[in-house]
Amino acid sequence: MAASAPVIKVRTHLLLMVAAVLLPAAAFSAAALAMLLQSERESAHRSVHETAKFVSLAVDGELSRAESSLRLLATSEKLARGELQSFHERLSRGQFNTATWTLLTDAQGKLLLNSRVPYGTPLPVRTDPSQIPVILATTQATVSDMFIGAHSRRQIVTVNVPVHLPQGDYVLSQAFLPEFFSNVLAQARPPSNWIIGLFDSQSVSIARTHRADELVGKPVNAQLYRASRQAAVGELRHISREGVEVFDVFSRSPVSGWTVAVGVPIADIDAPSLRAVSFAALGLIATLLFGTWLALRNGARLAGSISGAANAAAMIGRGDVPAGKSLRLKELDQLHEAMQKAHIALVEEKEARASAEAGRQVLFISEQAARADAESQNKAKDAFLAMLGHELRNPLSAISGAVKVVKLHGGVPAVSGHAMEVIDRQSGHLANIVDDLLDVSRVMSGKIRLDRRPIDLSTKVRRVLATLEAAGRTQRHTVELDLQEAWVDADITRLDQIVSNLLVNAFKYTPDGGVITVTVRVQGDESVLTVADTGVGIDAALLPQIFDIFVQATPSLDRAQGGLGVGLALVRQLMLLHGARIVAESDGPGRGSRFTAAFQRIEPPAAVQAQREPEELRPMRILVIEDHADARDTLCDLLQLSGHAAEGARDGPEGIFKAAAGQPDVAIVDIGLPGLSGYEVAARLRGDEVTRHIRLIALTGYGQEQDRQLALEAGFDTHLVKPVNAELLFKALEELQALGPQ
Repeated sequence: MAASAPVIKVRTHLLLMVAAVLLPAAAFSAAALAMLLQSERESAHRSVHETAKFVSLAVDGELSRAESSLRLLATSEKLARGELQSFHERLSRGQFNTATWTLLTDAQGKLLLNSRVPYGTPLPVRTDPSQIPVILATTQATVSDMFIGAHSRRQIVTVNVPVHLPQGDYVLSQAFLPEFFSNVLAQARPPSNWIIGLFDSQSVSIARTHRADELVGKPVNAQLYRASRQAAVGELRHISREGVEVFDVFSRSPVSGWTVAVGVPIADIDAPSLRAVSFAALGLIATLLFGTWLALRNGARLAGSISGAANAAAMIGRGDVPAGKSLRLKELDQLHEAMQKAHIALVEEKEARASAEAGRQVLFISEQAARADAESQNKAKDAFLAMLGHELRNPLSAISGAVKVVKLHGGVPAVSGHAMEVIDRQSGHLANIVDDLLDVSRVMSGKIRLDRRPIDLSTKVRRVLATLEAAGRTQRHTVELDLQEAWVDADITRLDQIVSNLLVNAFKYTPDGGVITVTVRVQGDESVLTVADTGVGIDAALLPQIFDIFVQATPSLDRAQGGLGVGLALVRQLMLLHGARIVAESDGPGRGSRFTAAFQRIEPPAAVQAQREPEELRPMRILVIEDHADARDTLCDLLQLSGHAAEGARDGPEGIFKAAAGQPDVAIVDIGLPGLSGYEVAARLRGDEVTRHIRLIALTGYGQEQDRQLALEAGFDTHLVKPVNAELLFKALEELQALGPQ
């Protein structure tokens, strides 16, 4: 007989299985740890390379911005006309950073202008006059290496742009001190022991994150410079000026020929990798040991359970009743019970399949409906974006045309006056578009707070119609009024929006010569406003969605009616906020439409308090603190033309200084100032005994309630939203003048 295979116990078999698993796992783990170590090192190298690339791009970006600025200055009409003093004033207004300034040099290398010093200051010949013919011989911008400035007597670099004009050739230059590029290097925010340096094509250090005062302007490491001349990008190990062995990555810019080098101590490259591998190795060993212990423990339990099951089976075979102790294997105890439950499980499975099939059918129908809804919403979004583009382009086109008319025929009062009216009217239209969108957003997000008070609905309708008539919106239609006194408890501003949107909607969709009928009546417990027209009407399929946002009748290519489809949606939301109801009715296309707004009626108040008319606005001294030059100059011009003494300041510190020196009556402060925000300016003015009496107006592009509250908490007296409405501005000045000093 053939020899039988050796018989082994379950525990021995499990131990052999564990050994068979652990030995390959150990070998694989060793290889994985080696790969991890190499991966960590490569990751560290990539990090250094990415930092060098980031810094190089940042430096090139600053140089490109300087070139763009110089090319824009080169197109100045003041320079073309030889008005150097006026051109110098423009250069000085753009001087925001003390580490950079603008130079103008003639073809002989003579410095004509320096934005860093007053006009007329004697200026020497540039220290690099030989470069002027080279610069003028091309149309391209050039970037210099480090040299000593003729006037500043400090080491500088320049970006140079040739300017060719009929009266002669010039070179416009942007000069930079090393501190400027030190700030650029610092933007990378490297670890404290990383060394980032920038040097020119002649090996002279331009900026450095470490020991800048000592090493800037001196040659860099010779080994690093030779390597950078041989390749645009590379890496090497060498001893730094600090005496530390570093891993250096360099990147030479094709724009300037300068090189950015990032040096990292070798110890910092290897130490994180070794730490990571050590932690991984310890974790792997702990996992293997725990797995071995768990396998041995469970193997012992399994072997005991199998032995017990074998003994019980032998007893049943002999006809004996096995002992009642547990075999620690539920499967043996559950076998008979499982067979009894098999038939029940089959029946339940059949029923479950039928139920699941029905559920899948319901899900399919729901998915189809959801898809149709999503497609409808996507079409509405695309239609809204198209409408928004059209609505924005129309006023922008009109404004652009009017500006060109003013430029070409500004001396003709009739022409320029009409152009100014177009600009004013279309700017207001743009502001209305933005206000409508913001109002809808705030209403739908629950951010509108109503300031209710008793209002006669018929009086409100008359005032809105008077405003529309003054704007020329009613002259092509017949307006029939039937207005009775009907009082409501409402927010006056939001009620104005409701009435205005319903009336404008009627005029918009009613052809010339049509009739608009407006009635206000008391019906039971309600005050009811009805606006009916003889216009284009509403299709029955569109009527249920007429108050949804962005919904309009099928738009035509000419977009004659205009609008974004948000007016009626805003009306419904505002009506809901008032606890009121709005209904739209129409007999179909071409048969007009009728909108009914019903409010809860209230009793007329006992007496209406008369409002005090503000006093006539007297000339005031006003300080405008605004960093946007055009906005600041325009607002100052508007105030001066209105009889006030206006002065501008371009940032917070200058504004605080001028406020203390000039003691204005009012300061108009932009919230989004660079560096020192408008809130901080207000806090400092209120905290100074010399300036705390000045009345403050906040000027911002944010117009929500929380923005107004923040302005008041910061110390402002009132809050205006950009673009500034002249009427609102003068009204605010009247109110502040009536209040007197703070």
